[in-house]
Amino acid sequence: MSDPIIDALTQQVASLQITPSGDFAESAAQAAAVGNEEAQVYNLPFDRTFPDFNPMVDDVTFLDDEHNSPISLLNNNYWQAQKALDNYESIKKRAESWFEPCGLSNDELIELEAKYKASVEKLIAEQNPKFDRIFIRDAERCFNAPKRRTAICHILTYLQAVSLKGDYHQGLAMLCSFLSCFLSAPKVIAMAIRANEKLLPEVWKSRSEASVIDGHVLYGLLKNSSNPKFVALYNHLKSVMIIPEMFMPKYWCGLTVHLLPFQSIVTLFDNFWVKHGVLALYECIFLILLGQYDALMKADNTSNVFDLVQLDHHILTPKYVNELTYCYPEGVVPEYAKEAAELIKLIEDPEVLMTSREEAFRVHIEPLIARTEQDFAALTAAAPDCARAECGKPQATGEYFCLDCKIHLCEDCAYSAWDGHNDDDHEIRANFDLD
Repeated sequence: MSDPIIDALTQQVASLQITPSGDFAESAAQAAAVGNEEAQVYNLPFDRTFPDFNPMVDDVTFLDDEHNSPISLLNNNYWQAQKALDNYESIKKRAESWFEPCGLSNDELIELEAKYKASVEKLIAEQNPKFDRIFIRDAERCFNAPKRRTAICHILTYLQAVSLKGDYHQGLAMLCSFLSCFLSAPKVIAMAIRANEKLLPEVWKSRSEASVIDGHVLYGLLKNSSNPKFVALYNHLKSVMIIPEMFMPKYWCGLTVHLLPFQSIVTLFDNFWVKHGVLALYECIFLILLGQYDALMKADNTSNVFDLVQLDHHILTPKYVNELTYCYPEGVVPEYAKEAAELIKLIEDPEVLMTSREEAFRVHIEPLIARTEQDFAALTAAAPDCARAECGKPQATGEYFCLDCKIHLCEDCAYSAWDGHNDDDHEIRANFDLD
């Protein structure tokens, strides 16, 4: 990624003229003060009302309903400060550009909308319709109004049927919720399918193995760099026990809707959906790591380092995060952004990235899978017989092992005294605790 591209992104964000709202704690307190029980718990019957497919911000009730919604509070109550819907027009235009690379013709979009409509109508017509519980709970984590929660549940239900292959990660709910604010439901679905099948294949799994693999690729770029600064950062992250599994799913699965202020999200989306795909996410993390290099190296424990890596809203202000990522002060591209761009160049060749992913899987993921399968086999294997001759029910009951007698025993025989065995003096372990 060249400097002109970074400069262009900076200018785009500056042109939005959107200002962050006040303190996160104050926003959270306002939401708590509302005391709206309906906004906290989704215990309503299934709503058979057909959902609105239009962008949510087009609804005149949107701001009143959602200014203190969970997705807004994630972004420091941004919607509370933006009372006029006109302020969203620039984002809506940019959102249309995010959809365009899907490459759907007007007829294909109409066909997708018809399929989605049929899916919704079929569910509504069922005698006892219901959404998956996880969809309901994740919709709660995004919006206040039941009608918007229902709309997101319909989108997730359709995606699970046509693209997710029965698996799911809650980050997809956050992504679809943000996109649904500015795009129609069929366009959101088209973008989610494109992301799941092309831009971030297999990421929205419950374990999200794909995001962890990319995390190890990221760590490998730091570890194998000729720049001692990057190697030192890698060693420091490892020394305080920060591993990719801890933070990568939030970046990859939620495309940082959990983490970035809205101003930075739209810039990241320009980069991700239109230009660079997954490389935009790599760049984003490198901006955050390298831009906070001194602070990270000074932090000497897991908690403090993790707060910086995951952009903790209680510690870092929206202004700080925006300037750290894309909204550089006075439009001057910092040196760390240039370093991030150089790191990305190492994997911009798709074949190189694929090879790096395969190596990360072989070195870091495959051994864990093998160990898990081994442990599972040991846990599910039939227990040996109890070795005590006088046992009344010896068959496949030897779930314990006496380290002194060196025999398998059932629970009753293991924790009793007989012949040369005494549980008070002997060390007894369950089979699954044996090395």
